[in-house]
Amino acid sequence: MKKYISIFLAIMCILSLVGCGKKEPVGDPPSVSFQATILEIIDQTYLVEPVEGSQELKSSDQITVPMKNLDPSLEPEVGDIIEITYDGSIAESYPAQITEVYGIKVVEEVTVGGDLIPMVMVNGEIYMDTGHESTVEARCGMMDGEITSTVDATEQPTKDNESNFGTGYGYQYGTQEGLIEIYMNDRWWVFATERALASSQLMVDPVAPVTIKNIFTGEEAPLSVNEDIRVISDILLSDTWNTEGTTDCLSNIEITINGETYKYHSDCGTFNDKVKQQYLSLDDATKEKVNAMIEKYVSLTATEVPAE
Repeated sequence: MKKYISIFLAIMCILSLVGCGKKEPVGDPPSVSFQATILEIIDQTYLVEPVEGSQELKSSDQITVPMKNLDPSLEPEVGDIIEITYDGSIAESYPAQITEVYGIKVVEEVTVGGDLIPMVMVNGEIYMDTGHESTVEARCGMMDGEITSTVDATEQPTKDNESNFGTGYGYQYGTQEGLIEIYMNDRWWVFATERALASSQLMVDPVAPVTIKNIFTGEEAPLSVNEDIRVISDILLSDTWNTEGTTDCLSNIEITINGETYKYHSDCGTFNDKVKQQYLSLDDATKEKVNAMIEKYVSLTATEVPAE
């Protein structure tokens, strides 16, 4: 009997020793965070440039980051600064690559110059305020449509009968293609498509906001002559863009029309659209015309100006 008791006590001692052993907790995988500016968004991947002072910038000035573990309510855009948390590994290539991402959040959103020009979408097309009151006197009493939804003044409408200036306004189709007339505050106001604004046949003067800036000197000015607006709009809205990417031309001019910015190199006469990844090259005659127009507002200096 004593033999069995001894065996039982020995087993209990062994079990007590095992029970007292501590199991090491499994911690979270190591992670590193850095901030970067979004340069492009391609196929569920961000191409980013690490901000100044970050260790990742020492690895590469361009890094691809997969859209993983991103808050579904967020929609980062080109120009936004995001914070990326990852496993600390960066593949050496160009652009460099991060594959294991634990989280992405927006730190700073890009701003696009405040409110946009008043606009509305009708039949899939954007109509913009021309700033002109209609001169039509005899009109039928029936409305062709009504604005039923709205977005913020900083946004562009995305569906029919949606505006960025409010709801409840009736409209009628204009006397020319590309025009509608909206009844607001007891007046009829003329709205037009971009192509109609760029057309020399349009019988009202366009007031689409267009600014020109010299990247190197910082000079900036709005286009004040309607014919100049038509010239530049007609070029930028043409169907002659090459969609195979952008060129390596060192742009010296920025042209912004209704919130969209295009780069231009006055020496070679080439426009680059970084957002849509396309370029447009002008012939010599058109380049001279465009350059002469630009010089009425800013200089064509194409080299960096030294600080005084």
